[in-house]
Amino acid sequence: SGSGPPAWGLLPLLLVLGTPLPPSTEAAETLYFLTLKRARMSAEGAGDNLLERLAEEHGEVQDDREVATSGVELGIYAAASSRYGIGVSLEVHDYAKEYDFSDNGGGLPPEQIRLETRALLYTLNGFLRFGRFLPYVGLGTGNYYVKYRERAAGVSFIDTAPQVWTVRAGFRMLFGRLGLLAEAGQIRAPLTIRSRSEQSTLELGGDYTALGISWSF
Repeated sequence: SGSGPPAWGLLPLLLVLGTPLPPSTEAAETLYFLTLKRARMSAEGAGDNLLERLAEEHGEVQDDREVATSGVELGIYAAASSRYGIGVSLEVHDYAKEYDFSDNGGGLPPEQIRLETRALLYTLNGFLRFGRFLPYVGLGTGNYYVKYRERAAGVSFIDTAPQVWTVRAGFRMLFGRLGLLAEAGQIRAPLTIRSRSEQSTLELGGDYTALGISWSF
């Protein structure tokens, strides 16, 4: 307890473990990574207002803003030299989340909303290479699709967030063709709930930390 985030706390050790590679044609090859990823993401403090307005109508929300996502990423890293390069990645992930609203005093009718989301994200990455250790930063955009339902009100629709962007930083640690990934970042995907007259908004993304295992080819 009281220690920093485990992934970033390992950075000094991983820097020591990374064995520098001499300049070679192999170090300059294009690398392909297929990565399975899991993440914890929270939209707490995102500045949206849908849950607050539903709480006024149905009582306090009984759930937090954290979700668990799972997905797959295809990354292409083109080394400009044996020490650095650029890359692009395509990631698909999804999650489901329910929010229950209830009034302990019984004066307001209860409600539940359910979200089923799928994200398609495109990211441009810049990376360094220290032997088996590849730190990187990335900036991207994409699409967030959602199936939205308010159970008591009978509202149900499928929509997409019109403006999506993401920033991220992380590293890969290579062990032959296998690799480990640790990443942290932020996704912004605000959705306007058009079925409501007061232009309520709901953040589908959030701040996240992710771990993954990859295969290179």
